[in-house]
Order: sequence, then C-alpha cells, then structure tokens
Amino acid sequence: METIENNRTKNSLLVALAQSALAGDVKKSELICLKILRSTKEDREFSEKFADVMERYSSGMSQFRSSMLPPADRDLGLSLLKVDENFSTEMPILSEEVKSTVKQFLDEQSKKDVLLKNGLLPTQKILLTGKPGTGKTMLAKWIAQQLRIPIATLDLAASISSYLGKTGENLRRVLDFARNNSCVLLLDEFDAIAKRRDDDSEVGELKRIVNVLLKELEEWNLNSIIIAATNHPQLLDPAINRRFDLTIEMPLPSVETIRTIYKNEFSNFYSDSIENLSYPISRALVGYNCADVTSLFRAALRHHLLENNPLSKCIFLEYSRRSPKPLKQVYSALFKDMHNYMTIRDIAFVTGKAPSTIQHHINK
Repeated sequence: METIENNRTKNSLLVALAQSALAGDVKKSELICLKILRSTKEDREFSEKFADVMERYSSGMSQFRSSMLPPADRDLGLSLLKVDENFSTEMPILSEEVKSTVKQFLDEQSKKDVLLKNGLLPTQKILLTGKPGTGKTMLAKWIAQQLRIPIATLDLAASISSYLGKTGENLRRVLDFARNNSCVLLLDEFDAIAKRRDDDSEVGELKRIVNVLLKELEEWNLNSIIIAATNHPQLLDPAINRRFDLTIEMPLPSVETIRTIYKNEFSNFYSDSIENLSYPISRALVGYNCADVTSLFRAALRHHLLENNPLSKCIFLEYSRRSPKPLKQVYSALFKDMHNYMTIRDIAFVTGKAPSTIQHHINK
C-alpha cells in the first residue's frame, strides 16, 4: 500500500512539473524538482542524476549573453542597468563575523550540487545593511568576481519614472534580464524602491513597486544572485526583509580593522614610528567608516611623498585636519593615548610640538 501511495505522489509531482515547465514558471518548476528529490532520496542513483540536471541547468545558464543589450526605459531610451563583465576589485576588509558569513555563502555556491541532491536550494538573495562607506558595494562586486559572473547595477535615476506604472515596468524588465542572464544583480540604495507600504508620505506608485518586488523576489531562481544594499534598513517594508535568504550587517570598522587598513596602506613605508602610531591613531578613528579611513591614510601618504615630510607627522596632521572635535580636545586625547606607545620625544617629533607642550597636555 505504501509503495502505491509513493508512486501516486511521484506521478502527481511529475504532472505538476510538466505543467509548470510548459507554462514557463521556472521558480515553481525548481520547487517541484526539490520535492521530487526529497521523495526519492532512497533511490540514490536517480536522485543524483536528477540533481545533476538541476545543477547543469543552473551552470548552463551561467554564460552571460553579452549580445543581449541591458533593458532601457522605453520612453527616454536610458539604460536601466550598468553591466560590468570585466572588472577587478580587491577583497574588502571585513569583520570576522561578516567574513565567515560570506565564506559560507560562497561555499554554498561552489557546492550547489550537494545541496540540490538533498532537496535544498543555495542562498540566492542577500540584503546588505550598514552606514555609508562600510563597503557594501565593494563586497557585492567582490562576490561577483569570486563567482566569475558579471555585476549588473540598477540605475535608479533612469528606472524611477514620473509616468504612472512606468517604474514598476522598468523594474520588472531589469529583474527579467537578470533572471535570464547569470549575474549578480545589485540593487543599491534599495530603500528608494522598497519603502514601507504603511508610510503615509509615500504615493501609491511606490507602494505598487513594493508589490512588484515582493512577487519577483519570491519567484527568484537559481540562475542569478540578487544583492540589495541599504543605509536605512528601518525604512524597508517588513515583507521585503523576509524575502531575502540572508541579511548581512556591515559594521563600522573596529580598532583592529582600522589597524589592518593602516598596515595595508603603509606596508611599503613601515618603520618604528609608523608602528608606534598605529594603535593610537586607530583608536582615534573609531566611528569613521572604511572609506574615510582609507581616504585619510592615502592623503597622508601623498603629502609624505610630495612634501618629503615624515610619514608619521603627515598621518597625525591629516587626522587633526579632519577630526570634527575642537583641536585642543584632539591634541589632549591623542597625546594621552600616544603616551602609552611613544616617548615624549617621539610624540613631539610626530606632532611638531615642544616636549613641554606635550607634557602639559598629558598631565592635564
């Protein structure tokens, strides 16, 4: 009796698979395939062959159809996507927690066949949150580079139209393009198109866009990765959050992360004075984002090379110029911290102040 029931279940799944495939519903076909895999796990030979078919479908779609032009707004002719097939980006400096999460995601992609054979789908939709300058866009590009697929970035200015219904249409065409061409689709400034539907300040058109996104995200397939990035996750519609497989919060850099950036930027110019300054400057820069930290260090390096001033002094002066705190407060705090790592004479050399002035600030 159990065998008859199992056969009935398999037969009904096969009928449903044929219906969804012929109707062109890829997402539903994938879900039915997973049900078939789960129901046939005992037949290892069959389940492995079936999973291989799904894997080949996914990887077979991975060749980006470069002959296909990205979609454009029908009225203005502006491209809705910026597609980059040949790019190179450095691995962003990530916290250990984020690094571990990203590694797990990449492992899922490289071992997709293992998950499919056990009736599971790999992570395909990622939401990146965090303050500006924390590396969200850079991480999306690096992920695309690791997966060896292009990155397609939504052009918000071209996509959002003043014509009723046009923004939703543009968004559908962008998502259709990404679904049919293996890529990482980056939806930057995601809160601009995925705002809460209970926000009374928003017009009906933007609420309809959220409905489009909900449907499209629910039916996303194995072909591409979708990464959305926002500086304001509190503005997103709660239902949107639930459509993502994975949310990664990109934090502001810690002292150790800033020191890593410091050492990377000054690796060819390292000395005792640079080493001694690394910790107090890194502590002082807590609260800055990665982009601002890198910009500060590179500005100091340019001044060192062009003006022939000691690099440690250039770093200190550049920080003093950019700090939002009053200069006296900056000096007092830094001098006290630097005193734990440097002698009075060293601090005087770096800052260009008299040793007596340094001693005065430390004793205050």
